[in-house]
Amino acid sequence: MVTALAARGRTVLGIDVNANAVRRTDADGGSALVRSVFDRVPRERHWRTAC
Repeated sequence: MVTALAARGRTVLGIDVNANAVRRTDADGGSALVRSVFDRVPRERHWRTAC
């Protein structure tokens, strides 16, 4: 989902607890972090949507 949205010009950040999923997202041109959705994220309160 992250790479599809990024390809459409959206500013998106993926978050997953699975390091392999994050590596795949990064390899496919997306941006993702290994962490829980309950942890702090960069630019907190900037994001308009969470999926």
